[in-house]
Amino acid sequence: MKWIVGILAATLALAQSPKPPAFEVVAVKLANSVRGGIGAAPGGRFSGNGITVVALMAFAYEVREEQISGGPKWLATDPYDIVGKADAPVTSPDQMRQLFQSLLADRFQLVFHEETRELPVYALTVAKGGSKMQQTPEGSCQAIDFNHPPPRPARGAPRLCGALSRSMGNATRQTMDGTGIGISKPAGGTVGLTDQLSEILGRTVIDKTGLTGIFDFHLEWTPDAVTAAPSSPGQLDPTGPSILAALQEQLGLKLVADKGPVRILAIDRVARPADN
Repeated sequence: MKWIVGILAATLALAQSPKPPAFEVVAVKLANSVRGGIGAAPGGRFSGNGITVVALMAFAYEVREEQISGGPKWLATDPYDIVGKADAPVTSPDQMRQLFQSLLADRFQLVFHEETRELPVYALTVAKGGSKMQQTPEGSCQAIDFNHPPPRPARGAPRLCGALSRSMGNATRQTMDGTGIGISKPAGGTVGLTDQLSEILGRTVIDKTGLTGIFDFHLEWTPDAVTAAPSSPGQLDPTGPSILAALQEQLGLKLVADKGPVRILAIDRVARPADN
């Protein structure tokens, strides 16, 4: 009798669990060039424009491309255009990622397993003299609504919590601006400062600041051979502050070289999708 009750309870719990969002209708085809954009439009429509499978995996599973191991070369070179409509409202960044996880499994037959490897990392700490991070004032930004995305930035448009922008086209200066950004990604959030620093530096950054909440910030630095965008024209300026120096001077934060556990996605199987 206990066994029957247990089965019924498990079945009921499964039936009541929210179904992960998936694409109701989706088109996938090879693109002409790598553009690497993922976007949302009204009515539950989502797209990936000129995006590689490796870049799509990095977005869907919140890793850097360097954390994806194995698989054929075309995963990192062949761009795809993806247009789809979700079968249910998508209300959070995590659900948006689940949407593309289901796409990777269904259309690309992706199977992988996770490993943890001890690799070089950076520990993000508070610098001597204290943090200069500015807490986001309560009510000063609004949550992103994927079912009703805002129009393109315009004067007077509301500030969006979790919004982060980077300027990378200048060889002598790069900037990063954040609104309502956590040091690490907040629950249900879009991104954290450590995520962006990991991407810029090509090495996992671990939060050891002890800072909580969300912050507004502006960071400006001179790129070096590590942080320069591949498309940056001209000579690198050796006289400007590096990103490590800028973090300490402008935000009161410090990066310390360390070793730590890094999440790796090791690909077991993947296939090209049929064009449609």
